[in-house]
Formats: sequence, structure tokens, C-alpha cells
Amino acid sequence: MFKEDSRTELKEVVTDKLEEEVIAFLNKNGGNIYIGISDSGKVIGINANIDSLQNIIYHQLQ
Repeated sequence: MFKEDSRTELKEVVTDKLEEEVIAFLNKNGGNIYIGISDSGKVIGINANIDSLQNIIYHQLQ
């Protein structure tokens, strides 16, 4: 089971706040962001085409 801490962020879905999380990790010592995992640590998966999701993430970070 996954658990959030100062180097781990869990996201059920990609939101506009993803950029903020990435920047926060870049300004610290790095970290991991897991998408498709609830705040309780349960893997729920994603309901999206992987290529589309990758495109969304890429454009949010531009």
C-alpha cells in the first residue's frame, strides 16, 4: 500500500495542481508522484488512454 509523505504524492486523477506538485518536488530533494492511487493508498487505476494522459501531463508542465 502506498502512503504520502514529504517525498511521495498520491493523485487519483490529473488536475491543474499537478504542476504545483512537480515544482514543489523540484525545489526540494525530488520525489515521486503516483497517479491512479487514492489518498488512502488504494490503487484505483486510471480511466484514460495512456497516450492522452501523457499528453495532458506534458501540456500542463509547459
